[in-house]
Amino acid sequence: MRRKTWIKLSFALISILLIIDLIAGNFFYDLAIKREKKEFLQGNEDLTVSTAAMDVFLKGDWRSWVANQDFEQWQLESYDGLHLNGYFLEAKKPTNKTVILAHGYLGDAMDMGLYGQYYYEELGYNIFTADLRGHGGVKEITLALVGMIALTI
Repeated sequence: MRRKTWIKLSFALISILLIIDLIAGNFFYDLAIKREKKEFLQGNEDLTVSTAAMDVFLKGDWRSWVANQDFEQWQLESYDGLHLNGYFLEAKKPTNKTVILAHGYLGDAMDMGLYGQYYYEELGYNIFTADLRGHGGVKEITLALVGMIALTI
């Protein structure tokens, strides 16, 4: 009798934990990964961007600078066989300095030209940037996106 009770209690506990896990997983997926406007970020003064900074990002000459560069396109293969696009720009003068630029969640590799231009023009670095999983030219996306991005880098 006691054994059946323990089995029922164990099954109930595991079922409850599984339901909690599914609800929490769905909540955090919607919060962090699902691409949509994040209401909880709206009106946050810490995230306010000045008009001047936004103009540089949206209309700055860095976009034309990126378009005029002769990036060498690299095909990279991740440990699990996903093909990723990488872009390398060799410095004007030979150097062993290379900056690796990783874009943000809603961006792609070429968005890093905003920073790349400075490293290339002012500091004389080689530049490498890549489209991470689910971004830019990478069409495949996995459920373990966040962990995989870390492994990709």
